[in-house]
Amino acid sequence: MRFVFQAVAAENELYNHLLVGMEMVSHLILRGGIYESLYLRGRDTSLHMGEFSTLSYMESALVDLYSEILSFLAHSMSFLEKATVRRAACAIFHPDAFEAYGSKLQALERRAEFSVSNCERHLAQLGRDDLKTQLRNTEEIVNAPVIRTDLRVAHLWQMAEARERCNILQWISTIHYETDHYNARKGRLEGTGDWLLARTQYLEWRDSPPSMILWLHGIPGAGKTKLLTKVVDDVRQRLDDSQNEEGLASFYCDANRSSHRNPLAILRSFVKQLSAPLSSSDGRRIMPVVAEINSESVLLGLVNSYPQVTLVVDGLDECDHETRQELMAAMEKLRLADSGLLKIFLASRNDMDLADAYQGGYHIEVCSGDNKNDIEKFVEFKLNGNKWCQKYFLSSVRRNIVDIFKRKGQGMFQWAAIHIDELLNLRNNSDIQVYLDDLPEGLKNAYDRVWQTIQSSVNNE
Repeated sequence: MRFVFQAVAAENELYNHLLVGMEMVSHLILRGGIYESLYLRGRDTSLHMGEFSTLSYMESALVDLYSEILSFLAHSMSFLEKATVRRAACAIFHPDAFEAYGSKLQALERRAEFSVSNCERHLAQLGRDDLKTQLRNTEEIVNAPVIRTDLRVAHLWQMAEARERCNILQWISTIHYETDHYNARKGRLEGTGDWLLARTQYLEWRDSPPSMILWLHGIPGAGKTKLLTKVVDDVRQRLDDSQNEEGLASFYCDANRSSHRNPLAILRSFVKQLSAPLSSSDGRRIMPVVAEINSESVLLGLVNSYPQVTLVVDGLDECDHETRQELMAAMEKLRLADSGLLKIFLASRNDMDLADAYQGGYHIEVCSGDNKNDIEKFVEFKLNGNKWCQKYFLSSVRRNIVDIFKRKGQGMFQWAAIHIDELLNLRNNSDIQVYLDDLPEGLKNAYDRVWQTIQSSVNNE
């Protein structure tokens, strides 16, 4: 770890030498152009040998100076195009790579200035009548628009900074949180979850001044993840419409992926998202971090840098049972800290430890009646999207399908998703009615039926 800090320090020092060198090169190129305009362009070759020898010496001095400048620029481009690790290695093992160029350029600059002084003495001796004209031309050259190399340097520096910021963010967390949100949101129909955004508890949580936690809970398959994506989109829309720059970070826990059930991974993802918010393309909120990142303290610092921050966690029950208390304690600590306004939205099943922690505060339980209209939209969407259904299903059968799914589904999206695809494989209205009559109620019975179907297929084979 000490080696890493040394590498970063050495690379910064090397960048400083590079910028100093670039500033010197810009100055030398401009001065060289002026010298050429004054003394080398349009000279009469019939001038006597004394002046011709002086001009030749100055031309040689400028050629040597330009050669060293090109060597410096080539070395600079090669260094900036290296990968991060190779630049760090170069900074450690060749710390004076650009500093040496400075000494050489200064020596060649003195030589060029000496040759120019000789030319000036010869011109004064010859009493050239056009000296004033040349001076006026010099003023025009200096004042004319010139494409400065320092613009190129600034661009290169910005590219290096952006690349470094990306590397730091990737090191903090490798979770693709935007992809997770997209996958969780996929399939959510327009209007689904509107009932949640209209709930009094939600509106008080979202709009009231104090920092607080709102817990959304319910039975498995109730569509809590889709409801949580609705919350994320609602907060995001409000941020887009607001003049204030506020922070938003979300995380979707998954018991089947080790990277998505670890409390530290969740905190680090929050740090990454708040370090590079959606409203800021340059990610300038990146804070100094160390290898053993103290996610709580860094996250607290980031929360303090915003007027308001919203943290959203889906599937808290899928976080490691042995360690999720650490995450819960960390979020409670953030809420109670003397910091900016913090809103935390959690979604999970009704696990006992979670109920003990959050049932006494703001909470919304997803009941069977809450999702009935959303399930109706989902079933009708599937029916309308099936060409066979549109052509051959009787309207009374379609209405019966919707009614039975609303009644037997008990507010569980997962139950409806399991059975609607099976039903759409049927081609006879009477077979559909038999299927509807035999539909089991509840998600457990639905899974048992799927398992029995799989077992029967295996036995038949």
